Amino acid sequence: MRDIEAVRRDFPVLSRCTYLNTGTLGPSPEPVNRKLVDLYLEWEHGGPGHPDNYGRMHEATNPVRARLAAWLGVAPEELAFTANATDGVDIVAWGLDWREGDEVLISDQEHPAVFVPWLWLARRLGIKTKVVKLSNDPRVTLANVERAITARTRLLAFSHATSMTGLRLPVADISRLCHDRGVLVMYDGAQTCGQFRVNIPATGADFYSLNGHKWMLGPVGTGAVYVRRDLQDRVRPSWVGGGSTSVCDYPEVGRFEFHDSALKYEFATRPWHILVGWGYALDYLDNLGWPEIEARVRKLAALLKERLAAIPGVEVLSPTDPDGATGLSSFTLAGWPFEKLYEALKKDGVISRPVAELNALRLSTHFYNTEEEVDRAAAIIAKAAKAGA
Repeated sequence: MRDIEAVRRDFPVLSRCTYLNTGTLGPSPEPVNRKLVDLYLEWEHGGPGHPDNYGRMHEATNPVRARLAAWLGVAPEELAFTANATDGVDIVAWGLDWREGDEVLISDQEHPAVFVPWLWLARRLGIKTKVVKLSNDPRVTLANVERAITARTRLLAFSHATSMTGLRLPVADISRLCHDRGVLVMYDGAQTCGQFRVNIPATGADFYSLNGHKWMLGPVGTGAVYVRRDLQDRVRPSWVGGGSTSVCDYPEVGRFEFHDSALKYEFATRPWHILVGWGYALDYLDNLGWPEIEARVRKLAALLKERLAAIPGVEVLSPTDPDGATGLSSFTLAGWPFEKLYEALKKDGVISRPVAELNALRLSTHFYNTEEEVDRAAAIIAKAAKAGA
């Protein structure tokens, strides 16, 4: 990775505050922003509906799909572009056939993106959601998953890394456990892709959703869902239209055929320029180097947890073991409601994210953050601990 100060100049927000909230939205680097704006203006100035211009922009997403598929270790035919990770969860949730009483396993550390679709299906179709308690000890998590599976369990839907504490799950082991019992597996990769390289087949996932606007630093409105090739007939498109079919005739004929790939889950006019912009973000990250990115994220997160653990009254909720840790660090401070601590940090220019369910705050450290920023955030929290709420 090139000099960190040179890297930081690509992120203007870093001169305005101590930005420790990549887990919510990651700022796109300026070189990516400039290329994206230029592309959009080129599209508009040429007439977005001009037949040559329209088709060219749409086709420009094909190399991005191929590039993303290779990055994830899957085939391009197994990826559909979405607007976010939640879209991917919904595509799978509403695409599978369900019977009343079927069970879906979710964890006790899920974002609404992962649990709300299943709660809605429970209300609409009578399926059952079962909550599995996670642990920073992977053996306990696996034992809890095993106990939760019954003859009616159809699917496990977990985050690859949880949004509440950043716990990185032993997904390959969970997948093997589920598949041995005939249970399908879906992971949400919103908090993993971009922190480190993700090889979907190695996770054992049947379905995997992700977005480009967090750790991958792409434009807001970028995402994708992986649907394993041999399962695509079982995940029926719930929303269809122009673009989701390979053949369609007017109703008098009534003939139509979906694409024989994950393209069947895409439909209608899309903001193709931002998908191309996601490709620009991938270029930027590739040029920095993934081993360097992963090592820096790991180093900064470990330092932050060490600094937090040394503050009287702080309880670090996130795992410290390298296999379970990520760039997300959540903590509580005795005597401080999370809202008040969040505002205190914000007042001093440190941007965090509340975790209301745990009365905690979450700090995200990406490669563009520094040791000095970690120390600054820790010093503000230590001052708050000493002063009291």
